[in-house]
Amino acid sequence: MTDKPTKSPAKLSPKAEETITRFEFTIQQSPEAVFWLDRHGRFSYVNNQACVSLGYTQDELLSLYLWDIDPDEGKKRLFELRDLSKGALAEMRALLLELRPAALAEAELPSLLQQLRNWLPRWQQLEVVSGLGISLRPAESDGSRTQRELQLEDQLLVLRQENETLIERLGVQERLLRMVAHELGHNFNACHTHQTCNGGTPIDCCYTGACCGGSGSGCSSASSSSTGTVMSYCHLWPGGLSNITTFFHPEIQDDMQTEASAHLPVYTNVGTTICLGVENSTGAGALLVGTGSCSIGSNDLMLTCSSLPTGGSGTTAMILNSTGPAGVVANPAAGGVASDGMLCIGTASNGATFGRHINDIYMGTAGTFTRAIDATDLPHPPAPPYSVAIASGETWYFQVWYRDEGPAGRSNFSSAVSVTFGP
Repeated sequence: MTDKPTKSPAKLSPKAEETITRFEFTIQQSPEAVFWLDRHGRFSYVNNQACVSLGYTQDELLSLYLWDIDPDEGKKRLFELRDLSKGALAEMRALLLELRPAALAEAELPSLLQQLRNWLPRWQQLEVVSGLGISLRPAESDGSRTQRELQLEDQLLVLRQENETLIERLGVQERLLRMVAHELGHNFNACHTHQTCNGGTPIDCCYTGACCGGSGSGCSSASSSSTGTVMSYCHLWPGGLSNITTFFHPEIQDDMQTEASAHLPVYTNVGTTICLGVENSTGAGALLVGTGSCSIGSNDLMLTCSSLPTGGSGTTAMILNSTGPAGVVANPAAGGVASDGMLCIGTASNGATFGRHINDIYMGTAGTFTRAIDATDLPHPPAPPYSVAIASGETWYFQVWYRDEGPAGRSNFSSAVSVTFGP
């Protein structure tokens, strides 16, 4: 008999591990103190700001309980636990008496009276007391309120509880959004508003200290402000997050835009859209756009097609080109099956010739693809090598043909663009 092979734990994908790492980093570097407690009241996780705000190291906090830090809060939680325990014991005693009625004869009168007092709220909920002729409602409400009014009161109570829950959830989401915006600001060279990392003077003095990288200086003393922005620490003062707007300060915006311009590529659409794509199985028409430039010397024109079908096995798509002039053929047929879209980069009757990029076909479920257009070797008939070199001053037309869900042979076309090339 051989041992059964042990099942190895599932391995996270690199993307999932990266997401978890980013989440852990964001929580650890959050400007708000984050505490996690286990069911015994002991700290199970604390971030950097929690350590700073309480004056403990991480190892010290993880060895403490809530009442070690805040005796009043710990005492409150212990009383809550005591009340819950007493309620559970009362329910257990009631259940035992219900299951063993003979115990009523054995019990002392004071004990029975105490048990009756514990039972009455539960009996009221089960509408048992009405059968005994006992009214547990205040005297002034006797006969003055209808059953409908009582039902509306109960519904109002439920709505109030749901509203409180919603407000609490919105508060959590708002704090999370502010925290994420704050950390994203740092990724774009945004400094804290109480620091001078990027020159100038502090915008506010809600906090003191040097900049996150150790450079620059901060305020020598802290003071409250109710007009803090995303990169401020004004939430540490009375009023909390209400002291902070949901915007970046104009000076911070300038710093972030400068950083983005220095490192992020800037793309400008190339060409002119001459027709739109007809709606496909995604509910939208496929869109074709050009980026890069129309310079033959740079030869950097890129065509991107998006909003392609993603269901089932996805789609097969191919770029078409034409010498023009532009012309529209609605629902062109191929193999006896009419297309759902329209070909608008020219017609045979107006002298247009067409090329198909058959060596660069897209197949997949991503819903989008990008292809480079080689101005020196553009697929186009009529004679070998079935390619041409685009000349400066020429206008070419591009469109994508693709398969869609539905009957065999069903196809469609993207929007189309015209590009006039230069040297």
